[in-house]
Amino acid sequence: MGNDAKQLAFTVISCKIKMDWDVLAPGFYGTIIRKMHEEFLRFRLEQGLRLHFSKRMKCGIPTLKRSISSEAAYIMLKVRGSCVRGGILMDFFDVITKRFSVRSYKPDMVETEKLEKILEAARQAPTACNLQAFKVLVMKTDGNREALKKVYHREWFLEAPYVLAVCSIPEESWVRADGKSYSDVDAAIVMDHIILAATALGLGTCWIGAFNPQAAREAFRMDEKMQPVALTSLGYANETRANKRRKPVEDLVTFIE
Repeated sequence: MGNDAKQLAFTVISCKIKMDWDVLAPGFYGTIIRKMHEEFLRFRLEQGLRLHFSKRMKCGIPTLKRSISSEAAYIMLKVRGSCVRGGILMDFFDVITKRFSVRSYKPDMVETEKLEKILEAARQAPTACNLQAFKVLVMKTDGNREALKKVYHREWFLEAPYVLAVCSIPEESWVRADGKSYSDVDAAIVMDHIILAATALGLGTCWIGAFNPQAAREAFRMDEKMQPVALTSLGYANETRANKRRKPVEDLVTFIE
């Protein structure tokens, strides 16, 4: 190991999250190194895995050199503002900006592990009084195309391997003193967690509100107490992100003194 690599070698805590550097997006290497520098003193170091970070340049991007030979490489980088899950590291603010409404999907199936992580993100979503008065319904597109056509008529909607429906349960939701029910608010927060988690895992989604609610109730076999609030397709994007138009902060935010 060269002097540069020795200077950048760190010992990080061992844990049960598998890290596959081969599928880690190269664009994030610089982020890893920078944040390791910023947060190194915050780490609680324990006996575990030694990674050698090299300053070797490949295509203008710092690359990583792994000194271990075992396929069971487990690490956790305790880096503020970043999350490492399933071999993909993405800063939270990168997730926000990289998310876009995907309207073209590859036929590739979504891995069970990734789907489980997305559903766990939904479970962790905050709800009024923590009542969690919602239900997430997961449907495979295969075998349900005819029913889904009635729910939403766009052809791309049937390309994704999964469609998720987030339903509120109004009778179990928190209601403010003036009668305002937070059932739809809770469901919207859950859906937001779902699409951001999917983005962090390299998947595409499209928040859909213009669906046929009665057809959705029938297709997803909803209980009478459930109200469908939002749907999303879920799969691997077959298109790249277009520039999103957003109003400037000044038009959306008012500071009250």
